[in-house]
Amino acid sequence: MKRITAFIRTLACCALSALLLPGCGGDEGLNPGTSEGTRGLTVTFSVNNEAKMATGGTADIVYPTGPDGDGLYIGEQHTTDVFLYIFQGTGSDATCVACENVGWSEHFSSKLPVTTEDSQMPYEIQYDGFLYNVRYTLLAVGLSKDAKTVYGFPGAIEKGKTTLGEAQATGQTCDGINKSEIYVGTAEFTPLSGEEVTVELWRRVAGVAGYFKNVPRSIKGKPVVGLRIALYDKQNTALPLLEREQAPVFKDYIESKTTEANGDVLVYIPVTEFGIDKKVNGGAYVLPAPAPSGTGNWTLRIELVDKDGNVLDSRRAKLPEGDELDPGITGGGTGIIDTESAYRFPIVANHFYALGSPENPIDLQGQGLDILITIDPTWREEVDLGVSESTN
Repeated sequence: MKRITAFIRTLACCALSALLLPGCGGDEGLNPGTSEGTRGLTVTFSVNNEAKMATGGTADIVYPTGPDGDGLYIGEQHTTDVFLYIFQGTGSDATCVACENVGWSEHFSSKLPVTTEDSQMPYEIQYDGFLYNVRYTLLAVGLSKDAKTVYGFPGAIEKGKTTLGEAQATGQTCDGINKSEIYVGTAEFTPLSGEEVTVELWRRVAGVAGYFKNVPRSIKGKPVVGLRIALYDKQNTALPLLEREQAPVFKDYIESKTTEANGDVLVYIPVTEFGIDKKVNGGAYVLPAPAPSGTGNWTLRIELVDKDGNVLDSRRAKLPEGDELDPGITGGGTGIIDTESAYRFPIVANHFYALGSPENPIDLQGQGLDILITIDPTWREEVDLGVSESTN
């Protein structure tokens, strides 16, 4: 499996003055500021685009996204918009007092997406309302192409209203969510203290991808026309921007199930060619979700469907033995070993859930009943997952 490493780092050095006050909640006043005659709080955005596999090599996976074979490459950084929110105070009750567009796309212009390692962009904070001896929190949000529209930024956080504890992103459609990526980072500082502040933005969505070959032409006499990667329930449409508790109780999600039909389908891959050498793949971003409860016996599964979307065959995804996301290996603190727990796991932000790999796609006619899933819990240090377009 390919391991992907990336982060966006900002270095903030406090200066003696700052200038304008762009507001949150809309595009007004969010034009990138200029540095002429300013000595504001200086922020430098640095992006490391190095992509590494678990074996230490470099990644070069391509996910086709269109009929011409174009795609997004692992190892490239796809952020096109970065908004910097300033909160007065610290903790969940701190309130947004300003929002600024750092001018990411304007700075790099035609060079987007930025593919050079450690690319940097200097920026000066324009807010001039800092109070002496008051602690502030910087919240930076990085968005991939179209994510600004999908999640309604910059207005998703409102000046004078939204607190850190309330900060969240809500997607308009599942199709948009499955193709959009969000990075988030925070840092606290006191104006005029001269301290150096570093903000590291981590991916707040999860990645799901599958690599398959030898799809059966028909099942019980019915032609197979597509392959789906499905979630046990309809996917969430909102996520908290600040990370919540992940262990021992998983709370890092917002219960916000979509009302869309087929909202449980994360990836749909049309299948038009069959045979042992024919391969298909696809991927999507997905918002965090808890493990299924009650009688649910799987989190992810692969479905083979007919032209009407009827499921002809399915395979559950199973965690590898000893994976940290499987509470059943220790009984989840109850002392009772759950033999089905490996099929029930949460969708955790910045985890990459891989079904097969480009080098070893899953043989759908030679594989067992269930499919072993590979989960990389260190994706927070890795670059974007390029994903195929969902057509559902």
